[in-house]
Amino acid sequence: MAKPEMIESASAGDKKEHKLPALFFDVRNAVYLEDGRINCDVQSSEGEAFIPFTASANDPEEKGRQLYEALIRGVYGEVTPFIITNDVLEAVKRQKMEEISGWRDRQENGNIIFELDGHRWDASKASQERLAPVVQVASAGELPAGFFWTDADNNDVPVDAAALRQLELAMQSAMVKRGFQIHERQRQMKDEVFALTLPEAIKQYRPGWPEDGE
Repeated sequence: MAKPEMIESASAGDKKEHKLPALFFDVRNAVYLEDGRINCDVQSSEGEAFIPFTASANDPEEKGRQLYEALIRGVYGEVTPFIITNDVLEAVKRQKMEEISGWRDRQENGNIIFELDGHRWDASKASQERLAPVVQVASAGELPAGFFWTDADNNDVPVDAAALRQLELAMQSAMVKRGFQIHERQRQMKDEVFALTLPEAIKQYRPGWPEDGE
């Protein structure tokens, strides 16, 4: 079949035309990608094998930009629209679910602040690990004289065995409450992502707390 020697394009603002040189002997199997680029197979000259090529309006090479313009103008025939298949949708959702799970893990391993007896205290898995053996020693009556625990504001607070047990219980309570909030939020986010039907909307979904996005 005869191939176009020149490609005509017209400006939207006037009827002035300019010519672009013919790019390839043949182009086939053109199909839009999700991001607007076009995948196709190109043949440089008659008899040569077709090779894959991705044309883009922002291609760093002029050849790629010219081919993209030719394709969208129908010089090489119709470009097949991008089709959202179930496999594409499920793959994008699966990736976003993994992002949400990663957010959950970071939150669960993070630090929170709770209040007790007029002080602000750190609560985290690391804080619990540090406090647990101290409570055991205190309960055995072997706490060093003048013992203190440092609060979240870097104040040294004198404590005895009873105060340490109370601190441990309050820390556990704060961690459980926060853990449930994290669990609720990650479940909510996964339900929201599951309900989305467009890959781009799924990709733009940002895991985090509603008030701050993190």
